[in-house]
Amino acid sequence: MRLLSETEKSKLKNLNSELWDVSRKIEDIWRQKSRQNWCKMGDKNTRFFHLSASLRNGRNHISTIELNDRFLVSPNDIKEGAVNFFSSLFAKPQCKRIEMGGSGFSKISEARSVWLERLPSLEEVKQAV
Repeated sequence: MRLLSETEKSKLKNLNSELWDVSRKIEDIWRQKSRQNWCKMGDKNTRFFHLSASLRNGRNHISTIELNDRFLVSPNDIKEGAVNFFSSLFAKPQCKRIEMGGSGFSKISEARSVWLERLPSLEEVKQAV
């Protein structure tokens, strides 16, 4: 067995630090996945914890979607089907808007519009009451 050089010690220290960071990130991911109070209170990486998180993941997983009497199974088809469904659901309706032209109403000026939208003065309120 030989002694490590300074560069090897430095690399080992960096690798240990990186391993520690990755371990903390993995623990954070599992903590977020659990959404359980007992995990927040300090429970560790137990079998019960992993079973609970895995069951929740299974319940939250979408394996098939029925769209227009077709079953979408692959993840790409499900994504595309969801995007198409919600795009058509929230698209602007293709109807013609009613125009007010020819109804006998005249347009007001920009200055008059601003004047109508202003807050009334105290004197105007007293006069109206």
